[in-house]
Amino acid sequence: MTKRTKSSAKGKSSSGKNSGGGEEVRDVFPQEGEVRDRIRKIACDTAHSHGFLRIETSPLDPKEAVFRVFGEAAATRELPIVRAKRKSWILRHSPFLSVARAYLAGVGKRKIGQPAKLFSEDVFFPPASASGAGSWHTSLSFHIIGGPNDPIYDAQVILVFSRLLRALRLQGAKIAVNSSGCKVCWAPYRKSLLAYYKRRAADLCGECRKGFAERLADAMQCRNDLCTEVRREAPSFLDRICAPCSRHLQKVLEYLDDLGVEYGMDNWLPAFVPHGSKTTFAAKVAVGATDYTIASGGRYDYLFESLAKRLIPSVGGALNLEMAVQAVTLQQPQRSWSRRGVFIIYMGEVAKRRALKVKEVLRESGLYVGEAFGKELLHAQLKVAEKEHFPIALIIGLKETYDDSVILRDLKSGTQETISMERVFEEIKIRLKK
Repeated sequence: MTKRTKSSAKGKSSSGKNSGGGEEVRDVFPQEGEVRDRIRKIACDTAHSHGFLRIETSPLDPKEAVFRVFGEAAATRELPIVRAKRKSWILRHSPFLSVARAYLAGVGKRKIGQPAKLFSEDVFFPPASASGAGSWHTSLSFHIIGGPNDPIYDAQVILVFSRLLRALRLQGAKIAVNSSGCKVCWAPYRKSLLAYYKRRAADLCGECRKGFAERLADAMQCRNDLCTEVRREAPSFLDRICAPCSRHLQKVLEYLDDLGVEYGMDNWLPAFVPHGSKTTFAAKVAVGATDYTIASGGRYDYLFESLAKRLIPSVGGALNLEMAVQAVTLQQPQRSWSRRGVFIIYMGEVAKRRALKVKEVLRESGLYVGEAFGKELLHAQLKVAEKEHFPIALIIGLKETYDDSVILRDLKSGTQETISMERVFEEIKIRLKK
């Protein structure tokens, strides 16, 4: 049984929009799916090589936990509350909350070593106030939880995202680093920053002027020229940071220098993690005049204090898969993200039956084989193979059917040769390696 919030009951929920024209519905189609799969594989390989263990979290988080972390008003807006077994649950909001909850529920009790290095891929539904009703995104997140409160773990998480950016071959990618301090130094700084923004409220853009007190981080990140000018003269946090937080940040930067990670300091980078503290970072990609923040994270010891009333050293970061796909497709529109394999082409009904059999033989040998059996003309089939970026095509006609051979065509150069079926598998492997 589900109970919707007051705003949902009035017909403003995402379900109302979805049932009409699907305004808030977003589906993933094959072309984008290929890019998503490649990014997922890169993230999984990176997690494995850096010693992160995979964890899959529940799609529901306890209502009480969500309220403690996000606050009741922000947590329930436009989202259904699910009631089961006399408990209330909410669709997961944040990878940091879900992984922290899972750690407290059982991960910390299992023999996986401390600190626990965890990798997660899950779909999340942020509060509607931030992303619009019915929105969702997929996060690929990396976490180091438990053990000593050592800055080296902050550097290791940032290193992972630096390697991800490199593997994705994104141009103009950069890592921005800052400190969000602790309860000792951040609270008085925020008070002085808020006082400054109140004095300059009339100089902000219309959107930031409305609610900057509640959304100060958004105002500080606004790209409007008016807000940029106000921010330029705002007091810097690094002038107010306490000694322990300053030492922590300095150690993180030293480790990053030792690892050869390229980064830049950004004094206005907010804490992206719920109840974040000390280190905060973001991975940004420039596409034209726009910077896409495709990943962010930081230290979140205070999140555990909110959930379990005790501090547990923890640091992590999350890649927004949808933002990463957008950046990759905008930067690399001509790049093939398809699986490497062969495309099989037939000429005539007899050859079509032979091609179907050859396809199964090659598929069972581990090759990815594409085809367009619904098209009769050679030209039409070749067009599909080129559109899907296959490097090799196997052409089978009546002669090849009776000779037990195929025509192997290089779709880049246009050269082709006839080879026997006995040699075809080894020849394909050799050419794909090139």
